Amino acid sequence: MGDIVESDSVYYFNTYHTNQKMWWCSSASQTTTVQKYHNVYIQSQQSILRDKNQKILVESYVTQQARYICTSNLEQDQFVMDLPLSHIRGNQIQPTPLHHFHWLMQSIVPIAKLRVDNSLSQKLLARISNHVWIPYDPDREKIWHNMLAM
Repeated sequence: MGDIVESDSVYYFNTYHTNQKMWWCSSASQTTTVQKYHNVYIQSQQSILRDKNQKILVESYVTQQARYICTSNLEQDQFVMDLPLSHIRGNQIQPTPLHHFHWLMQSIVPIAKLRVDNSLSQKLLARISNHVWIPYDPDREKIWHNMLAM
């Protein structure tokens, strides 16, 4: 990892050290390794939605309409590695949409004291569960189309 960070002429300095770990903020890196990862594992629609959601969260926090902002963290990573969800992840690098759903429902909703429409959450869970998620799928455009049509 250190070699990749050092080879990035733009973002080599963008590291943070915490909890005996180094975090590299590198999403805009132009290094071959990072670009390959983005091309294989991050779909453009996913990136666009993530950016939109992040802007909404930050704006809500800044205007004090929201008390919390939550992104992936070590607690979430441990959550998806623990039983009974560990079999879902397998050896995938990123948590699946099913992991995100359970993390939201079991961790975020109770802490934030949110009310959830059980009918809608069950429909969402069914949509997510009825799809086989793999880290990279060459038919990802078709997958998005099918998910939207459900």
